[in-house]
Amino acid sequence: DLSHIVFPPPPVYRDDLASPPGFMSTTNIVPWNGALYTILWRRDDTGRGENCLARSVGNDTRRWQLWNGRAFVDAAAFDGTAWSTATTECAPIGPSGDPWIRGLVYHPASRTFIAVFQYRSGSDHGFAVSTSTDLLTWSEPAMLWQADLAADVDADAHIGDSWVSYPALIDSGSSDRNFATIGDTASLVFVRFVVSAVTPTRVTRHLATIAIRVTVRR
Repeated sequence: DLSHIVFPPPPVYRDDLASPPGFMSTTNIVPWNGALYTILWRRDDTGRGENCLARSVGNDTRRWQLWNGRAFVDAAAFDGTAWSTATTECAPIGPSGDPWIRGLVYHPASRTFIAVFQYRSGSDHGFAVSTSTDLLTWSEPAMLWQADLAADVDADAHIGDSWVSYPALIDSGSSDRNFATIGDTASLVFVRFVVSAVTPTRVTRHLATIAIRVTVRR
């Protein structure tokens, strides 16, 4: 029964697939121009991942639309009892390389959206950001903070080795109840995984923050 799910997996779930298709995560919800926006990470039945832009017009969270590359189309609706889904197809948005966008905020002073995600380019790896003024066209990724990711810690990890994941940008002074807006100062919030035992490997999770200053260049 998928009536309680807004966006169900594109095909029926199969437990024999290591990376089954479906919507894996969503960013926080950001209000803008009379609608609510969020970015969903979708994996199709070929294993390819992409960022989908969803919106709820008029702040009505009972109805959601997806961007198909030309327009927003009706995708999911709640009739008071159950959800019905018209489509789970979308056109990918986001910076080059299709990084898995984890956090989304709006910087009112520059009228700019900022997305944060894990990123790797050559020897650079850690967290990066990309900016947009319309949620459709995004800048090239820019490194925000260098740190090891899960792939940088090999199978012979030692106690104390660590990596980071799940980045978000949060301004504790935001007037939005979901921290959807950001000022000129904020915090990079993420999870640090630390190896606490080996054979088998066990990790502990630590919530961490780093103070940042926001400068948007056009």
